[in-house]
Amino acid sequence: RNGYWDGISMATSTDGLHWNELGEIIPMADDAVWLGGCASFWKIETMGPDGLPQEKYVTNFSEWRGPKRTIGQQTIFFAESKDMLNWERLGNEYELKPDPRWYKVNDGVRSRWDGMAITEKPGGGYYGYLTACPNQLALPLAEDGSTLAFGMAQSSDGLHWKAIEPPVIEWGDKLEVKTTTEAP
Repeated sequence: RNGYWDGISMATSTDGLHWNELGEIIPMADDAVWLGGCASFWKIETMGPDGLPQEKYVTNFSEWRGPKRTIGQQTIFFAESKDMLNWERLGNEYELKPDPRWYKVNDGVRSRWDGMAITEKPGGGYYGYLTACPNQLALPLAEDGSTLAFGMAQSSDGLHWKAIEPPVIEWGDKLEVKTTTEAP
């Protein structure tokens, strides 16, 4: 619309090679500096106004709030659809913010909070794994100073999310990788 990172557009294809641009489906909010891309789509079942179950699809995307592109905080928002063609942005009450007990906030690119991938939670609900900057020491850094790590969120219904403590990865024994051109 006005440059880059100001909305999410959609295209369709019948063969994965030739695409038809449909245009913008989720515009950037008026108070956002930029809107990032979507990360996941998932299907949930809710009760319709008639009391019968109905399916809907949900996606997530990030927006940056602050005085400029590098000062402020990135958070995650959601949109829903009944047909994966027409999308309705959900209100600010669905915003997923980082919890400062576990994640850096308001520290520019060093407080990333985006790109959430969704998986079903054992026993019901969902986990979201996202690009994040935990408050942990000694994490590797990217060239821009952001941490090369991830965070975690959970939801009981796929619509209302809460940041939780970053996962602890137990890598176990590292495999030694050898490459050779010689036959064994």
